[in-house]
Amino acid sequence: NASANLRREEQLRQQEERLRAVRDREQQATLRHIKEQYMGNRAPTKRSAKPSERFKFKFDWDSTEDTSRDFNVLYQDTREAALLFGRGLRAGLDRREQRKQAVEHEAVYRHQLEKFAGIEKPAAARREALERRLRAETQRE
Repeated sequence: NASANLRREEQLRQQEERLRAVRDREQQATLRHIKEQYMGNRAPTKRSAKPSERFKFKFDWDSTEDTSRDFNVLYQDTREAALLFGRGLRAGLDRREQRKQAVEHEAVYRHQLEKFAGIEKPAAARREALERRLRAETQRE
């Protein structure tokens, strides 16, 4: 008899818990319904990207994302354009600085040629080279 009472009490307790859970769900559903009526039923809409956002180019990237590096040894090192003894200039760089570098490059190259040929430069030629360097440093555009 005692075990039957315990079973009955357990069943009643479980039934009360089920009823309490059902009441909680109903109360939550009611609150949700009231909120939808008050606030409006707005389902989250999918945001469409504007054409200006879709085609926008991302300019910042990591060096790890760089795919332009060539693994062929022949193409790894970039070379600068060889300007023919100051006869040309690169766009976007300081003209005076480029002229100065061209004159220096020409002087070094001429010195190597003369040294290889065994020619000693006269004083007038050395003075002329020095004047050319000074003109390149002071010339403005």
